[in-house]
Amino acid sequence: MSTLDDIQSAQKNLEECFLKKMEQLEAQIQCAGPAKDTVAKIRDEFRSFRELIFGMLGLLRKQITECSRVVDGLETRTRRKALIFTGFAEAEKEDCRALVLDTVRNKLALPDITASSIKQCHRWTYFGKIYEC
Repeated sequence: MSTLDDIQSAQKNLEECFLKKMEQLEAQIQCAGPAKDTVAKIRDEFRSFRELIFGMLGLLRKQITECSRVVDGLETRTRRKALIFTGFAEAEKEDCRALVLDTVRNKLALPDITASSIKQCHRWTYFGKIYEC
């Protein structure tokens, strides 16, 4: 199971099976016959239930791994070509692109950088601090 859809489908199947087993076990307990037969049936149902739970735990483990992989991939893609500049004083109605372009040209000595080289430029906050990029 490599895709999230496959994992969700398997989880739904396991949930349905889990509910069915629980209903069967509850029905057996409510209409218990002789004690010896009831204990044996409950033991067998418990084993089946335990296997089901271990299957669900394995599925959840796979889901967490898949979600972690997807989130990591998304975070990696967003960081690939991002530069974060800090220390700029915030001014009202400022032009972030012009501010960053001026800094890159003058402070970093990269005069060939143009406004079209900057795909996106904006202020953003992270943990209450303002950062520029």
